Amino acid sequence: MTQKILAVDDEVLILKILRLHLEAAGYTVITANNGKEALAALKQHPDIDCILLDRMMPEMDGMETIERIKAAGSPYRHIPVIMQTAKKEDWDAYEGIDAGAIHYMIKPYVRETLLATVESVLRDVQAMREYYTKSK
Repeated sequence: MTQKILAVDDEVLILKILRLHLEAAGYTVITANNGKEALAALKQHPDIDCILLDRMMPEMDGMETIERIKAAGSPYRHIPVIMQTAKKEDWDAYEGIDAGAIHYMIKPYVRETLLATVESVLRDVQAMREYYTKSK
């Protein structure tokens, strides 16, 4: 089964690049231009395996989006979020991870780093699911 990634960024070129790299690696890619579109995409595609979320976007930024995704009672709380942003201060990374991101990538990054990060996150999440399923 192909894993499904939701890529969220307000820059069309970034979304095209993400789609190109991720689809070439065998992933199915859904895109959104801001947090509101991301939440709508999650409703349409509840089987998303991972979210690549830009931090700085109009309408609803990445921080508000991740807060809604990770809120108590959210049906999407289990989905790992990789925050991607040009904000590179230590405090910015802390805020993103504290809000629920499993990883924080600084733009620009190279294709290999993107794919290694996504693969690592998906592998770790799958291992945790298998562990908790066996222990119940």
